[in-house]
Amino acid sequence: MHSSTASALAERHVAYGVRAEHYRPLGAAVLWTLECGLDSQRTPQLASVWIAAYATLSGYMIGKAYGEARLAG
Repeated sequence: MHSSTASALAERHVAYGVRAEHYRPLGAAVLWTLECGLDSQRTPQLASVWIAAYATLSGYMIGKAYGEARLAG
């Protein structure tokens, strides 16, 4: 995803009322859904990649939308 695309996505989420603290439970729900959907095809390596991808995207979006200081929380 291009950084300008992720920046625009972050701005839209702020407009929707999303707060920085919403990203953690959403990430858990997304990862749980993937686990259920992948079922027997799920591997620890694949789970690790999805966790890293979500952490990277959500971290970037939180930083853009709410400032770098919010990343620590």
